[in-house]
Amino acid sequence: MTDKILPDLLPYLTQRCSYLVTEEFHNGMKLGDTSRSRWRMLIWLSEHQPYSIKDLTERLMLKQPTVTRLVDLAVKDGLLNKSFDAKDGRQAIVTLTPVGEDLVAELTTRARETNDRLVARLGKRRTLEFQTQLRDIIACFEEGF
Repeated sequence: MTDKILPDLLPYLTQRCSYLVTEEFHNGMKLGDTSRSRWRMLIWLSEHQPYSIKDLTERLMLKQPTVTRLVDLAVKDGLLNKSFDAKDGRQAIVTLTPVGEDLVAELTTRARETNDRLVARLGKRRTLEFQTQLRDIIACFEEGF
């Protein structure tokens, strides 16, 4: 029998860590009818708008048809405005509506409270070190080696 490889694979460890922390976070958030993908989209837009669907696809780490569906449903629900870029009419641009901003404010309060509980569980120093390491790893892969 060979040595087990899975426990040492970086992709497995990062995915497992992401899954466990994300589950804890979202369960603590009590999102109700708001899907996790919608939550990520709304919070991203609250900090980076206007934003194109094309760019949202990359930032949300979802396929474009999924993001388009998310946006269209959010428009239908009155959370987003969707318009088309004046220079490139094929490119859809989205912004939050006042109703969307109100939902983001409510969810942001819950997110901060939930994150504070996660930080307390891990410890502030350990959390700060972990955040620094994660940012360094992300930068390493986004910028290339």
